[in-house]
Amino acid sequence: MSNLGPDIDPNWEPASDAEARFAMLWVSEYPDIDLYTEYQFSKRKFRFDFCCPVSKVAIEIQGGTWTQGGHSTGHGIQSDYQKMNTAQMLGWQVYQLTPEQSLDTETWRCIAKCIRERTPKEKAA
Repeated sequence: MSNLGPDIDPNWEPASDAEARFAMLWVSEYPDIDLYTEYQFSKRKFRFDFCCPVSKVAIEIQGGTWTQGGHSTGHGIQSDYQKMNTAQMLGWQVYQLTPEQSLDTETWRCIAKCIRERTPKEKAA
């Protein structure tokens, strides 16, 4: 787990170019909202690409949408459904994005708004 605060953790290795771009752009646009990478949120060892644990808001960037990647096979879809169902049972709000959607500033605004609204007042910076 790495922090994407004002400075991206130099030890973090993104799983894709889309994750790397999202992280750099998010930090420049929303330096006041810390996200964490590869955050394990359940005993089943499911992890989120990015999340704000205090607000229980997560971001998943789903690669391989158009290339029959791992998330678009029967096994991959079943695993993703298990992960999302587990997240919902634990109270998480999860945004699932394609690499293209992860670069959309309107999508970022919606996510940032959700994080701010779901952050308990005593935890807010």
